[in-house]
Amino acid sequence: MTLREIFNNVVALLGVKDAEKSSLAMRAEAFSAIRAALQQVQTAGEDYYGREEVTVELVADTGSYALAKEVQTVLDHPRIGSRTLKKLTSRSRYDNYGPLFLGKLSRAVASGTPLAYYVEPLRDTTADEPDSVKINLLIVPPSAAPGAMLVPVIKEPPIYVDADLCDETEPPIPHKYHESILLPLCRWNITSSSFFSDQELVPALKDDYARAMMALGFSDPRVQPRNKQTQAQPAEASA
Repeated sequence: MTLREIFNNVVALLGVKDAEKSSLAMRAEAFSAIRAALQQVQTAGEDYYGREEVTVELVADTGSYALAKEVQTVLDHPRIGSRTLKKLTSRSRYDNYGPLFLGKLSRAVASGTPLAYYVEPLRDTTADEPDSVKINLLIVPPSAAPGAMLVPVIKEPPIYVDADLCDETEPPIPHKYHESILLPLCRWNITSSSFFSDQELVPALKDDYARAMMALGFSDPRVQPRNKQTQAQPAEASA
């Protein structure tokens, strides 16, 4: 589904069949409902809903790379070609990689083939928001030559605006979860809008929401289904 299809569906629940005729306030609440749903999906505990790969261009003799601001989480494991880098769990292990893992007396590690990485979240003092963070990805040894590193990440949910409805914008989760998970969450979220008034729809929307929340726990074929019933109950819709 495209963003426009989801947006039109959500706005229709506010009693406006033609989304182009919706008010600015209605449109803002529809976008808010969509963004909230994306946040719910991304925090469900299963990274494959929001996983994507970004390419980091390696610079010779450089071991630290600042990731794009929209990167929220770095997942295991970055790779260069077919080689997967080993995760380091502390800055101390990164700083002392030579003595700990290479048998060297010195902490300095010469450039060569990157073998390991460390994810370093920092406060972004250049940002407007005081609680904003940035992520540095540190690799060791620094690469001896230019190259490319593929890094699996989860990005922050996009903040959509009207201009995004003018193209084929698609929400950043796999297509197969659009109708079964994302759309029911969006539709339930919009029931908290002051513009939502059709209370007869609430039971069906609540049931769809509950199934979507349960699917967030049942979609992983690697594990047996768990009892998610307590998580599947939505809060009551506003009157």
